[in-house]
Amino acid sequence: MKSTLTARDKVTQDDFKEFKSDQLAAIISGRIDFMQMRRKTLTATHGRYRLTNVNPPLYDNQLKWLQAEPVTVDKAVWVWNNCANYLAYCEKLKKAGEVA
Repeated sequence: MKSTLTARDKVTQDDFKEFKSDQLAAIISGRIDFMQMRRKTLTATHGRYRLTNVNPPLYDNQLKWLQAEPVTVDKAVWVWNNCANYLAYCEKLKKAGEVA
C-alpha cells in the first residue's frame, strides 16, 4: 500500500490485502461516516454552502451489505473507491454553484 493514501485516491485489492479484519472494518466504517459527513456539510443551513439536491452517498441495501459479516477486502476496496467518486461528485456540485 502507498504510504499516503488520500480520500480521493483509487485503490485496488493489493492495497488492502495484508490488513486484518478489524482494520478493514475501521476502513469501511470510516469511509461511510466520511461520505455522510461530507453530504451534511454541503446541505447545512448555516454553512457557506447550502446545496439543495445532494444525493445520498449510499443506499440502504449498500449500507446493509457493507455492515454485514464477513468483512472482506472487496468491501473495503469498493467503499473506498465509492467514497472517492462521491467526493468528486460533491466537488462538482460545489463548483457548479448549485446553492439554494
